[in-house]
Amino acid sequence: MKNKKKGFTLVELLVVIAILAILAAVSVVGYLAFTEKAKLSNDQTTIKMINDNLMAASIEEKPKTAGEAIVLLNTLGFTKDKLVSYSNGYHYAYDLDNNIFVLYDDNDKIVYPDSRETTNSIWALYRNQDTDSIVGVSNYVAVEAIDNQVVFNKVFISSNTYNLDLNNFYIDVAGSNNITVSNGSVEENSGFNVGDGVVEQVILDSGKNVDLVSVGENNYEINGYVFDMNNVSAKNVLYNIKDSYDGATITIRNCKFVGQYEANQDAPFNLHLSEINPNTKIVVENCTFTNFTKWSLAIHPEINCEIKNNTFINTGRGINVQDNNSNESPIKQVLIEGNTFVLRSDSENKNRALQIADFSNDKVKSSGIDNVILFNNNTIESAYAVVNIHESLIHSKVDDGNTYTVKNWDDDVYTKLASFDNNLVSNDIITIAPDVAKFESTNEQNLVNKFVNYYKGIFN
Repeated sequence: MKNKKKGFTLVELLVVIAILAILAAVSVVGYLAFTEKAKLSNDQTTIKMINDNLMAASIEEKPKTAGEAIVLLNTLGFTKDKLVSYSNGYHYAYDLDNNIFVLYDDNDKIVYPDSRETTNSIWALYRNQDTDSIVGVSNYVAVEAIDNQVVFNKVFISSNTYNLDLNNFYIDVAGSNNITVSNGSVEENSGFNVGDGVVEQVILDSGKNVDLVSVGENNYEINGYVFDMNNVSAKNVLYNIKDSYDGATITIRNCKFVGQYEANQDAPFNLHLSEINPNTKIVVENCTFTNFTKWSLAIHPEINCEIKNNTFINTGRGINVQDNNSNESPIKQVLIEGNTFVLRSDSENKNRALQIADFSNDKVKSSGIDNVILFNNNTIESAYAVVNIHESLIHSKVDDGNTYTVKNWDDDVYTKLASFDNNLVSNDIITIAPDVAKFESTNEQNLVNKFVNYYKGIFN
């Protein structure tokens, strides 16, 4: 008699599958719980690390605002990307009263480093995203603006009133009655509520001119403005004052000029004779120029200019001093002193801190000035070259526009164009660079070498 092979019945298979499914579900739940617990542990470790660093850096003086705390963390290496919670349903925030970072949950409770209810001293982190809005939190600090120095351009979709700390950056969105902005800047007539006396800067709408404030006899200034040059024309800074302020001094100080590098933007404003009286002295000091593709400042030396203690960050080029040969006004001395240049690299090596252009032998000679440009005590951290000898110093176009004639420079004149003293230059930066590719004749090359060799010799 043959033995029959006995297999599993359908019921038995279904029972086994059901058991496996239960075990799998239990395992997944356990694994998810384990990973969430690990993420929460990572968050607690990060918060502790942040607070240890924050405490050590705040021994002498603790931050007065949440924005100051974020800036301090930036210097310690804790940028916005490191201030994001690993765990779902948890958020990092800053406790201003106690100068510590905390971890709180979606139930509006602090869970680390201690357990307590959220207080009015808690500032949540706002990264320019609508989703950063959190129920129960009314104070926010604009991390994106502080970290990347970009315009703050998002408003929460919320009916609740809340405070926004910009830490001296600015907001550029449609007005909203439910936001109070502190430590930052807002558009004029934008509808934003302003914190008590703390906003000193405004962004100007296009078409508006800056009011010059009198600070003494024949002295005027523009102080503490932020110019978003994506929205504001260059003419909004100093526009058409050539018939005014004769003999006056105008100082532009503590301003920020922000461009958009990809938009191929040139100088945010020009110190040119077409706009400014040649008898007006212009001083630009303690300003920041960021994200301009070409020159950040363009100057006619017929205007007496002092460019002092400014910072040029992520710009393609720095300062262009270009003689206006069509104007009979005499050349005056241009002082460029104490500035810092951190220029953006480009494939064509056009990033130079200073360009000298369009000067002629006769006009420099008649000025009687030993050094037209004083380039002293500047720091060049990043650039291809410090100084560019522009082609217009070497040759000029003939009337047909297609041919050039070599300029004549006396030996005792071309040496008076500029002086360079006590500048700090990174090791990989060339000091003097000409537009070599644009000079074809032997006479042009000889004149280029004459300029380059002399200025390399005196550069320090």
